[in-house]
Amino acid sequence: MVVVSAISFVRYEFTTAEGTVTVRRSFFLRQGEWEMVSSQSYPACTWVYSGAWLFFGEYNMPGYDGPSGQTAVRVEPLGEEYRQLNRNYVRRIGYELNNLFTADWSESDYRDLNFYDLYEAFLRIRNAQQTGALFEEGRSYEIPAAEFEAVFQSFFRIDAGTLRQYTTYHESTDTYRYRTRGMFDFAPTPNIPEPEVVAYEKNPDGTLRLTVNAVWAEKCLEQAFCHEVTVRPLEDGSFQYVFNRVLHSENDVEITWYTERLTEEQWAEYYEKKAGTETEDENTKDAAKDVAKEPAGESAEKNAEKNAKPDNILTAAEEMRLQKEAMAAAERCAEYYRDSSIIDAETGYSRIDNFSAEQRKAVVHCLGGQGLVSVSDDINMENGQQVEAFYDIYASGGDAMVTVFEVYREGDLCAKTFISRDGKTQSYYVLVGWREGGVPRIKGDGTRDLEEMRLTEKGYFIYTNTVTVMHGSLRDYYRVEPLSESCRKLTDRYLYGLSFVNYSLLAADWDADTVEAVLEPCMFEDLYRAFTREPFVPENGRIPAQTYEQVMTTCLPVTVEQLREHCGYDGETDSYEYEMIFSRQFPPFGEVVDYREQEDGTLILTVDVVWIDRNSDQAFTDQIVVQPFADGTFRYLSNSVEEKELSLPARADRTAFAIPAALLPAAPELPWMLTAKKQVLSGTSKKPINQPFLS
Repeated sequence: MVVVSAISFVRYEFTTAEGTVTVRRSFFLRQGEWEMVSSQSYPACTWVYSGAWLFFGEYNMPGYDGPSGQTAVRVEPLGEEYRQLNRNYVRRIGYELNNLFTADWSESDYRDLNFYDLYEAFLRIRNAQQTGALFEEGRSYEIPAAEFEAVFQSFFRIDAGTLRQYTTYHESTDTYRYRTRGMFDFAPTPNIPEPEVVAYEKNPDGTLRLTVNAVWAEKCLEQAFCHEVTVRPLEDGSFQYVFNRVLHSENDVEITWYTERLTEEQWAEYYEKKAGTETEDENTKDAAKDVAKEPAGESAEKNAEKNAKPDNILTAAEEMRLQKEAMAAAERCAEYYRDSSIIDAETGYSRIDNFSAEQRKAVVHCLGGQGLVSVSDDINMENGQQVEAFYDIYASGGDAMVTVFEVYREGDLCAKTFISRDGKTQSYYVLVGWREGGVPRIKGDGTRDLEEMRLTEKGYFIYTNTVTVMHGSLRDYYRVEPLSESCRKLTDRYLYGLSFVNYSLLAADWDADTVEAVLEPCMFEDLYRAFTREPFVPENGRIPAQTYEQVMTTCLPVTVEQLREHCGYDGETDSYEYEMIFSRQFPPFGEVVDYREQEDGTLILTVDVVWIDRNSDQAFTDQIVVQPFADGTFRYLSNSVEEKELSLPARADRTAFAIPAALLPAAPELPWMLTAKKQVLSGTSKKPINQPFLS
């Protein structure tokens, strides 16, 4: 059992048979009496017991970049004093986007330490500031010397002269230049090691030397690397970092999660021409000073009122107002988060463990009840008429704003405001995350220029970003008009996981007489998922013939002989070769928009294919005939396609996208393949990238 809070815990039950461990995960909540509110089981694709830690993982299909599915549980007890030392001195900085604990440095040699990576982290700790964006991404600020130096002198025994050797100091203005990371040098990963203090000793001079293991659940390692860090506790309860040394061994992992900052030349190429960063006026410098002193205080707000960001439609004061409105809306929904367990708390990747569809729906309704526009994946938009009214004004050339609250699957809220003003269009987002107990916090905000906005006849609001950010899409969307619950259920049952571009099953006309023309080995994995509602886990690059033929002959009007002729059957091993294909980026997805049941019990589904990346919500339309069976399985009997706004997609080049079976790892090693969004790979009706780009 893993205790989550005073009123919740998770129970893991393990069973093993024929060399496979099955994990049952049950979440319990006390609401008067203890009640199991959710439960799921899965075969463990990883199972490693290191002596101190047990690592086990749930398989995610290739391309999934959400929560890794890996769980780490400490089996061997660890003293509370070690945990407290970790919380006080190491974990609050951690390994994310800094090299404080991965570089060798000392008070006499700071040359390998990047001070800029630490400035905002130290500033937050010093000011007890945990929420809100302190600085805008990809910008340059001039910080008064006294303030900049005070931050570092709170955590290092360092004089101004030494600090100036490793930073950019402007003597004429007595300021330090501070540049934030932006879209060109901000490439973090949510799956990074976590520090754990495993030993310590007190030195004669009063300092503490801590031995720290980097525990990497994603890689099933209790010691991805080890380092020693020395800290100096001070009488007032604060402390200073004195020394860090990595204790190298032959088992050290490569530090792949840290990205170096841009060089001077790279910065000039990517940012300087656009931002004009070296010519900021005194008002901008003053605004930066106020942000450093009082990021959320009244004086910062007053100062912001007179400072409009040069590239933004909204003034800083308007942005601050939208942040406050987003926080106020979140606070009114706090009851739905109060008992939630937070993973990776206080990081940009924090998320709620096991945030259910029912909870998301409740939050959408709560926001809608406040009169706000609200929506979530597979949940109809509330108060969508506000978006329609905004679009009417925008289309007529007027000035208008509208804010859409989107509830993400991991529980975060994104308040995205669309602005049309003086012939220019932008979006401004505020991302709200959560702390334990249902306490909201601002995780980030940002502005994007928009090329165009479009409200289609079907009711899709599609907007085009001027610049595509890292891992982002050119276009994004909201479905404004409602889709019936029955259509949503049919979409989930019969279309979830199927691709419209990786094979021709849903992009060609066929029936029982011509089905051989669309038989392709790469379809199996998607049909298996539709058949079983579980991901397929291959073994040694082969699929037993019994499994392959049961799935394919159930899901399609084909014979075993047809399968063996067209799908790579090997008689010696009585198996089929496993062929996996990575989807093309941002593929179309299908949605059932109408259906009818025939006298023989078959269903005719009218499916619109929505291709947001190509600015279409009706690229082409399928008429799919499905035969449901009493046991819950079904068979696709035929398909006919009609081109609408776009031509049918070209058939995928299997040689370019297929992964040969010989190169596939054994099942326990599959998590290395997590590279892109699960729903992007499967082609289902989920947005390619839900999370806004965080700075």
